Amino acid sequence: MMEILSARKTVLVFTNTRALAERLGWAVRRRLPEWDKLVGVHHSALSAGRRRDVEERFKKGQLRLVVSSTSLELGIDIGPIDLVVLVHPPGT
Repeated sequence: MMEILSARKTVLVFTNTRALAERLGWAVRRRLPEWDKLVGVHHSALSAGRRRDVEERFKKGQLRLVVSSTSLELGIDIGPIDLVVLVHPPGT
């Protein structure tokens, strides 16, 4: 998985829970410490300011990976994304 992430410039990962979004963001930072400032987490429990900050940094190309619990507004202009991943899709 880390090889796949490293080969991409921008990756967007969707999860179905805020906790999983946080855990995945932490896990990537742990496995790829050089990405510490390049990983953002976006979910509804974060303040609106923090969410906007992640959106802006992703839009400007300052983040390589954003993990979201589907709170990310897809209507925003976030530029090109090389890979979109859905982790643990919701049940029926």
